[in-house]
Formats: sequence, C-alpha cells, structure tokens
Amino acid sequence: MSANVERSRKEISFLQNECIRLHKKIAYVQSQRQNDRALWERERAELRSKVSSVQAELDDIQRRVQHLYDLDNMPPFDESYPMNEDDDGATIVETV
Repeated sequence: MSANVERSRKEISFLQNECIRLHKKIAYVQSQRQNDRALWERERAELRSKVSSVQAELDDIQRRVQHLYDLDNMPPFDESYPMNEDDDGATIVETV
C-alpha cells in the first residue's frame, strides 16, 4: 500500500509541475499576443495615416486636373485619343 501511495504522490507532483509549466506557457503566449497586437495596432495606425496622406494628395491632384479641364483652352478628354506605346494608361494629346 505504501508503494501505491508513493506512486500516487509522484503522479500528483508530476501533474502539479505540468500544470505550472502550462500556466507559465499560457502566460507567455498571452504576453506575446498582447505585444503583437500592440505592434499591429501601431502599424495599422501608421498605414492609415499614410493612406490618408496619399488620398489627400490624390484629391488635390484631381482637383487641380479638374480645374484645368474646366478651362476653355483645354481640349475635352476623349477615349479615342491614341494611347502611348508603353501602355501605361497615359494619353498622348497632340496639339495642332
């Protein structure tokens, strides 16, 4: 009976140590997750700021281009104008 009690104590001790180890691992993983989340939040805020800046820049360019198209001396935009050979979407406008 003493051997069974000793074996049970060893098993209980092993299980306690394993629980402690797993709790420490869980705490470590949670800590890493919080750090990763904080980093992700900072990067997301930074990228949103950059997107906002680029969008404002694009809006400004669009406003200036629209202003040029509104002038009387600019030819109207026409899809039939020939595209350049680089096929980058730029339109070649030839003046006469």
